[in-house]
Amino acid sequence: MSHMQTTLAAQMFSAERRRAARAAVSIRTTAGLRGMERVDVELVNLSTGGVMMHAAKTLEENTAIMIDMPGLGWAGGRVVWLFNEQHGVQFDRPLSQLYVDMLEHMHATD
Repeated sequence: MSHMQTTLAAQMFSAERRRAARAAVSIRTTAGLRGMERVDVELVNLSTGGVMMHAAKTLEENTAIMIDMPGLGWAGGRVVWLFNEQHGVQFDRPLSQLYVDMLEHMHATD
């Protein structure tokens, strides 16, 4: 990916995608894909509307995904951007701020 593309991707993520406060976390879990396929993921940046995660395999943009959220169960969403092994997922239904705050308290990286 060129420097221009990298810069554009970073600007899109920081300006457009960050509508809600973000929590820096480190949570290893599983994501489900079509056809019962599972992939290991690490959630690294969480908000009520979505998550940035590292995935064990590259997922295409617009891929439907279910993420096993600790203490909550499966949360559905779609991959809205990707850069190297990082993926941005927008949830189908927002998480509660209380839940995000709890995960940040339990799994904060700071």
